This record gives sequence, C-alpha cells and structure tokens, in this order.
Amino acid sequence: MATGLIVFLISWPMCKGMVPQNKLYGARYTLSYKSDEHWYAINSYTGNLMRYWSLAIFFSGLIPLLSPGLFSEYVLFVYAMFPVCLLIPAFQGWRFAKRFDAEWKQEKTPPT
Repeated sequence: MATGLIVFLISWPMCKGMVPQNKLYGARYTLSYKSDEHWYAINSYTGNLMRYWSLAIFFSGLIPLLSPGLFSEYVLFVYAMFPVCLLIPAFQGWRFAKRFDAEWKQEKTPPT
C-alpha cells in the first residue's frame, strides 16, 4: 500500500512537467534525451501512466487490511501485481517514446 503511494508521489512531478532533463529521475529512455521536447512529452505520458498504475498497487495493498481472512491467499497476488504495475507503464512509455519520435521526425522533415 505504501509503495503505491510512493510511486504516485514520485510520478506526480513527472506528469506535471516539473522534472528537468537529468540522468537520475524520470523516464530515461534513449529517445528521452533527444531534445527537451522529447523529455517533457515522454515523461509526462509515462508519469501519468505510473500515477494510474500506482493506484492499482495502493488498492491491492489495501484489500487485505479490509478483509483479514484473505491475507494469506492474497499476499502472492500482491507480490505478483507489484512488478506488473511497474513494467506495464514502462513498456507503454517506451512505445509512446518511439511513436512520439516518429511523429517528431515527420514534423521536422522539410517537404520536398
């Protein structure tokens, strides 16, 4: 539950465009470093995905507290859900980065 809250708080500045280009924090795909425009668009998109998926982590941790009888059976589900809830937005962010770069190249290419 606390992990979901931490991921939510970490992703908030990303989706609001408050994280400048750096090597420590943010969606650090190779394409993210191509330009500031890339950095902010990719981080905003990935931050929003992380924010939504962090709610799944939060609520999956909250359910055993609300129904203690499920705790032993539910723990495996929670442990399995945590990496999935982080890998899915990372993969979707990477796909967005590729799509954004392709569209950016089309806009920057002069017409012939």
